[in-house]
Amino acid sequence: MRDDILKVIVFGAIRSGKTLIGRAINSNPYASVQIEPFFFYFKICRNIYYRDTLKQKYDNNQPIESDFCIKSDIRNGFRDIIRTLRFNESDIAELKKWTIWQQDVAEGERAPKVNPFIKELKAGNAVDVLAQLYSILNKAYPISDLKCIGFTEAWVDNFIEPILSSKEIRQKVIHCIRDPRQIIASRNFGNNSKYAGKYPLLFLIRHWRKSVAYSIINKDNPDYMCVKYEDLVNFPDEWIMKICNHLDVPFHEDMMRPEKFINGLNEPWKPNTNFKLEKGFSKSSLAKWKEVLPEEAVGVIEYLCAKEMDYFSYERTNNDFELINLLSYKEKREDVIEWLQPYDFDIRNNLELYREITRRYLLDFSDMLCADIGDGVFDYYFIKKKVFDAIS
Repeated sequence: MRDDILKVIVFGAIRSGKTLIGRAINSNPYASVQIEPFFFYFKICRNIYYRDTLKQKYDNNQPIESDFCIKSDIRNGFRDIIRTLRFNESDIAELKKWTIWQQDVAEGERAPKVNPFIKELKAGNAVDVLAQLYSILNKAYPISDLKCIGFTEAWVDNFIEPILSSKEIRQKVIHCIRDPRQIIASRNFGNNSKYAGKYPLLFLIRHWRKSVAYSIINKDNPDYMCVKYEDLVNFPDEWIMKICNHLDVPFHEDMMRPEKFINGLNEPWKPNTNFKLEKGFSKSSLAKWKEVLPEEAVGVIEYLCAKEMDYFSYERTNNDFELINLLSYKEKREDVIEWLQPYDFDIRNNLELYREITRRYLLDFSDMLCADIGDGVFDYYFIKKKVFDAIS
């Protein structure tokens, strides 16, 4: 594949609008973007970092971290992983196995046409392997006059910095942000039979805050673009044009026609939602949370995401919610999706509650904090001091 072809990754939390943007870009005759085909590239990068760089014993099955309450030296070292990590033969075998599995279980929702080409993957550093994945994507979904190729991915917003710092590959990022109440309502309170369980509320909240943090950290990078889902739905013409300009591809009217969007099998696309909504740029999706999200869940979300919601102008509705109310919020462990049950994301866990209280204290009393509090404290609770400064 030619080096001058732009590579793009659409990052964001689950249900944040990544798929809608990815399908729209894919409808451009000069672009090819598939949905979440390479999650295990990022997860194995994480595992290699702990194994080879930090040389720590690590649970490789652990979900991707929210980066909340992780020591700054560990997180700062992670920024350079693209250049330093190496996939050995065993790592490549794992990547092949799990990438193929991921396409199989999702049927046409992801990118099943990559599977015959995954066997071509070879050992190399993280940049080499990522370049191979782009090449495989090109072979699986060829376009004659290709100008832009890429994919979407959830959970791994912490890779935005490493991706954009890797100049060996010409890459840009689109980052999706959406109201956390709607994300959580869509994932946990709609027709959930497809997924056989809920994600813990605290788990989703922290990953949403992670998205906001990395939007602040990367906002000044010219290769980075943040798209707020609500803006996209309310003003699709304007924002699709902005996306085209960011990717340096000409606008095409098919990008505005969701009925023409296709999935990874080149069949008509069905939106990934637990609600019955119109297809595509659906304004009815903006406030569905008001109908289905329990009041106590709204309170928890708004309390723990207050400053980030204010930063993105999401109006809060439950201003009477207080710290004591956190203790009364209960989730049934048996309702949690099976793969997350071994990990404790209970809001009432003493350690997690202490962490959230400390974080909230730092925000509520920012103007009274001692001047000699080191940046490391803010890096620990907010990923980076720059984030605290932006939202406090």
